[in-house]
Amino acid sequence: MDGSCLCRGIKLRIDAKPEALHVCHCIDCRQFTGAIAAFLLPVPRDKMTVTGYPSGYANTSDGGVTVKRFFCGNCGSSLYDVGGQEPNMYYVQAGLFPPRTLPAPGKEIFLRSAEAWTIRYPGCKVSQTEVKQLVDP
Repeated sequence: MDGSCLCRGIKLRIDAKPEALHVCHCIDCRQFTGAIAAFLLPVPRDKMTVTGYPSGYANTSDGGVTVKRFFCGNCGSSLYDVGGQEPNMYYVQAGLFPPRTLPAPGKEIFLRSAEAWTIRYPGCKVSQTEVKQLVDP
């Protein structure tokens, strides 16, 4: 799968198509993306190539987890996150890839921060907080 930021200055190539999207409603993801949820592709770090020079910003969540979030310094597109509970994974913004190339959501997390009017994605494991507390709907 090939994707890029808006200005195409940073390109991403994923060598193995992810099985499912993660939908995250946490406040940090909301602020990073400017949307009410982040749609993230979990990708092992050895399965993705980044071309270009992303900028990064690290912050520590309310739960004490540090995540570094990368973005394009030119156009501002949100790109991917690293760190947190799975430091060997990239969590890549799904909107960087062409339409109809993405898998369906499989996990939905931080529902406690979701807007009351949003619908749940069918078949997702869900959690009010973080990934390690997932349950079937």
